[in-house]
Amino acid sequence: MNEDGTFVPADDTGDSTPPASTLPAGKKTPDPVPYSRFQEVVQQRRNLEAKLNEAENARIAAETAKHAAEQKLTEQETAAAAAVQAVKDAASGNEQLLAKYREIISSTVNDMTTDWPEEAKMFDPGADADPMVRLEWANKAKLLVAKLQPAVGGAGIAPKPAPKQPTTNNQEVKSSVDVKRRF
Repeated sequence: MNEDGTFVPADDTGDSTPPASTLPAGKKTPDPVPYSRFQEVVQQRRNLEAKLNEAENARIAAETAKHAAEQKLTEQETAAAAAVQAVKDAASGNEQLLAKYREIISSTVNDMTTDWPEEAKMFDPGADADPMVRLEWANKAKLLVAKLQPAVGGAGIAPKPAPKQPTTNNQEVKSSVDVKRRF
């Protein structure tokens, strides 16, 4: 301990005697350190070392947790990328099939509507529309077109009959007699 009361640690050489340059003139040995002060300093050092060890362990635990979280995130990203690729691969095969079905549905609707009147065709969603929407439209419009178009084979509007010529009672009686003779 120095004259001002501060503690001076011992050298690494094992000699506890401070160098002569630090001692006041005329003194050959330093004043002894009270044992209670020595114990106090040792206890402070142990407490600081324990706190340092706790902080170091907390830092290591935080780094370990961070590394584990990063590794888990990397695994999740890899799994998600693989799932996306699988969906893309499955979708590419489905795209070709979907294009084929779109073409078939579109040609079916076009064939169905070729002889329809323009009034019905103007409500067609168009070839660019979703094929299922277009097919649904065609099925609904088919009923309307059936009402708009006259049926073939005489079930439509009949021609007006020729006006009857005025007849006399004699002519009516003759025609009724002719009918009776036939039966």
